[in-house]
Amino acid sequence: VSAFLLNRSSDLAIRILHPEGLGSASFASSIASYFVLFTGLGMPIYGLRAAAACRRSPGELSKLTAEMLLIRILSGVVAWGLFLVLSQFIPGNILLFIYGFSILAAIPDCTWLYKGMEDYTSLAWISAAGKIVGLITVFLLVRTAEDIRTYAWISVLIPFIGSLVELTVAEHKWNLNILRQLRTIISSRHIFWD
Repeated sequence: VSAFLLNRSSDLAIRILHPEGLGSASFASSIASYFVLFTGLGMPIYGLRAAAACRRSPGELSKLTAEMLLIRILSGVVAWGLFLVLSQFIPGNILLFIYGFSILAAIPDCTWLYKGMEDYTSLAWISAAGKIVGLITVFLLVRTAEDIRTYAWISVLIPFIGSLVELTVAEHKWNLNILRQLRTIISSRHIFWD
């Protein structure tokens, strides 16, 4: 289902935006994706293993999730700052600026938590719902080749919203208390030493 929806969205985008418009969007997206990788810092692999290890301890799982989120916030802000500095060397590319927000949008991604908890069903449903919403949004809002900016914003915002939904569902499903854990971590004097 996911591959079918992705193909329908791509077909629609190519037909409306033409190869030039979609090529410009892909170029901007590919540059931003390097900075998204930096935001991750290999944490999905570590997070998956750590979540699997503390699966039976809600307190440890909550602390792990808050710590991972804090690290992602810090690395995301650093990556976004580097992106803004380096993007100054490619003047006049508004699509690059829009896709730069995908760096910040990658911060709340917690697919590693679902994989560590072996909850692939919830992850698949949230992902499929996001793709359906994305396809409908592209269908409704992207009508001409001039709507390339709208397409770019949709490409950035739909995964961000999906990540927020994943995080919210995870917090309620596993009783994580992420905000309380973040306050505890930030207020402690030894943020990076434990």
